[in-house]
Amino acid sequence: MVRLSNKLIGTLNLAILLLSLPVLGGGIYLKARAATECEKFLEAPLIALDGAGRAVSDRGFKEYRLGDFSHWLQKRVEDSKNWRRIRSCLDQRKACKSMEQKNETWAQFVGHDLSPIQSGCCKPPTACNFTFVNATTWVKPAGFHT
Repeated sequence: MVRLSNKLIGTLNLAILLLSLPVLGGGIYLKARAATECEKFLEAPLIALDGAGRAVSDRGFKEYRLGDFSHWLQKRVEDSKNWRRIRSCLDQRKACKSMEQKNETWAQFVGHDLSPIQSGCCKPPTACNFTFVNATTWVKPAGFHT
């Protein structure tokens, strides 16, 4: 009985190893073919962004907060050196520029399904009660301190 159990566990381990090889190979392939330094740097965190997010009532988008993600991603973003690189990459990708060019009203803006990058990086959190001017310009409420 014990011999059969050991063989079964060994077979399962081998099967899992073989199944994981294409996933690992795919990740290495994607990392190697990234065209820019930004794509290489942001590859792993961007994959993680789709899973989190909280629905905000009366909004067409979810809000993404750093605390919703893994500690690995939180530490990576909180590091000032990494944050400068991430911010530079967001600028290069014009992640917020596309929102800026739409010239929308508040009602139009809240009806959109924002990407995790747009929701988490291009606008303040709803709880901060900033006043909407346009998709990337917001007015800080009186008495607001960071």
